[in-house]
Amino acid sequence: MNSEFMSRHEHAYHQGHLFRSAFSNMAIHNHLIRAYHGANMYWAAPQRAAQWRIPSIFVPAQVHSFLDADDLIEQLSTRIDRAKGVLEENRTG
Repeated sequence: MNSEFMSRHEHAYHQGHLFRSAFSNMAIHNHLIRAYHGANMYWAAPQRAAQWRIPSIFVPAQVHSFLDADDLIEQLSTRIDRAKGVLEENRTG
């Protein structure tokens, strides 16, 4: 989003979104769902609320081959870096 064309309120909302996304589990959820879909086992994907309580041993082997921890780590670290930028930009506020 180009901040020079945003109002002050839009900019504040956007910064809030960037900060909150660092703590969201949506990236992990989407990655896991894509893995189940890629393995043609979407029907076996656990409910979103239960995904965080299922041990890895219960995730089918076909799904494991579609999981990429490096990709997920990169996504999460990017979100954390954005949140750090928001904190630095608003430190004086």
